[in-house]
Amino acid sequence: MKGRITIVVESTGLLHIEGLGKNGSVEVNDGATIEDLLNQLKVERDHQKFVGAFINGEERNRFTTLHDHDKVTLLLPIGGG
Repeated sequence: MKGRITIVVESTGLLHIEGLGKNGSVEVNDGATIEDLLNQLKVERDHQKFVGAFINGEERNRFTTLHDHDKVTLLLPIGGG
């Protein structure tokens, strides 16, 4: 059985997420990726491919593995004309 790690998540107000604890903390399985996190937070599938993810201030892709105490920032860009 895999262990659990705790990370902190920040996001833009336009991105609907569920399941964050106090101060934006969430537990995920050890070895989880950003993609796993997006699924756990119930981010809409249509939005997931557009979400920008930063771990500890550095841009990362959806397949990056998370580590205990990472700070993850999720951004959903908006466009218009």
